[in-house]
Amino acid sequence: MFFSSPSPTLIRLYAVAWTLGYWALYFFFRDFFPEKALADAREIQDIALGLKEGGIGAYAVTAAIYAMLPLSFTHILVGLFDGWVLYLAASSARTFRGMAILIPILLPFVFFNLQAPTKETIILAMSLIIVRIIGRARKEWWPLLAIVALYGLYGFFLRGYYLIILAAFLAFIAVVKTPPAMRGLYLLAGLAMLLLLPDNVFSALQGTRDEVNFWAVTGGAGNAIRTYFFNPFTPDSLGRFLGNYGYAFTVLNFPFLKHLTSKEVLMFLNVLFYGWLTIGGIARLRGSLRLLPLLFAAHVSVLLLFEPDFGSYFRHFSSCLLYLLPVFLVYEIRYVRFLERKSLKERQVTAPAGTGSGEKAL
Repeated sequence: MFFSSPSPTLIRLYAVAWTLGYWALYFFFRDFFPEKALADAREIQDIALGLKEGGIGAYAVTAAIYAMLPLSFTHILVGLFDGWVLYLAASSARTFRGMAILIPILLPFVFFNLQAPTKETIILAMSLIIVRIIGRARKEWWPLLAIVALYGLYGFFLRGYYLIILAAFLAFIAVVKTPPAMRGLYLLAGLAMLLLLPDNVFSALQGTRDEVNFWAVTGGAGNAIRTYFFNPFTPDSLGRFLGNYGYAFTVLNFPFLKHLTSKEVLMFLNVLFYGWLTIGGIARLRGSLRLLPLLFAAHVSVLLLFEPDFGSYFRHFSSCLLYLLPVFLVYEIRYVRFLERKSLKERQVTAPAGTGSGEKAL
């Protein structure tokens, strides 16, 4: 049964079950959410209610957006929206294999991204808009313009590092559209640009990891944030910057090397899933659809600069899950066709002697 294809009705029931289970948890049993997972949500809610000063940062702007409506109403809207996102993700399966694969992917996705109105809720809304535009656009320039506009506005008003993500995304597009023989020039140009940067830029990009974790440890939260880590080198030169980047890539994407618990195993399964879709999507997709794995790759490449712990890294890259669902759907459809061909061959082999061609035997 695992290697057969479920009916469309069963897939819809599978997706509905995910959504209803999530809504039950979100609306009635939110106490089951880990306390750390709701920290950002409480911060945003306190600012929106005027219980805490938010300044002009991302928390303050996000709180102002959510405070445009009564917070109780915003809470309901966010829950309904997140349930719809979860339904779209679950319904992208087309095989029993796909339904099984999504279980360890969607479970942490719910706890890290769908627990309450947060900054990641806005990212989910942005990614849904971009995926919808790409699904309907005939020309590649229109989705590209939408991505530049959305990321530009979000980066300018809320989170400045999204402008770096946008720059990385445009650089990736330039690389993949260049003949392979010429791509080495981009690498050399990139290294030359890094060499020309002043050392304080490297500190600004990577220093936040050490600052966040230093205050977490000295503030008594070090034991609570089990998976935090520091840069091995002071980021004051290109060589040390690259060393820190390579270390962060290894620690964050192979978490079992630093800790080995069930959580790290689950995170690594997710890293494999997202990596499989990203690499496969960039290599095999063409046209506007190829923009989605490139955009996800840009996110990860920038997150590796400053993410302070496993949970933060996981929350931020998994908030972009929607970018990879079209790639997952392509793989699922291909697997359905493979199963159909395999089934046809088996039926031809087992056809009674003397019936003629396989088609007649069927």
